[in-house]
Amino acid sequence: MKNVRFTELVEHRFVHEIGAPPAPLNDIARALAREIGSNPIADTDLIGAVWKVPAGAELAVPDKDADKLVALGYAELLAEPAPVDAAA
Repeated sequence: MKNVRFTELVEHRFVHEIGAPPAPLNDIARALAREIGSNPIADTDLIGAVWKVPAGAELAVPDKDADKLVALGYAELLAEPAPVDAAA
């Protein structure tokens, strides 16, 4: 997982392992980022989920998704990994 900060409002499809969805890292993400749909991927232990994420939200996301979001200009990698708050 890599930590990213979104630079604009995005609806993005994440592919992640069951039980390991994108994790919010800041108050914006906790309050406003949300999954809007998901489906298991047949014959795997993976889930395909679509999330709506506002600008300024910070999430821990799968490495491949982080790289794609940064390459497209929708997010930036956080310089230092922020810990995921397990209580959230």
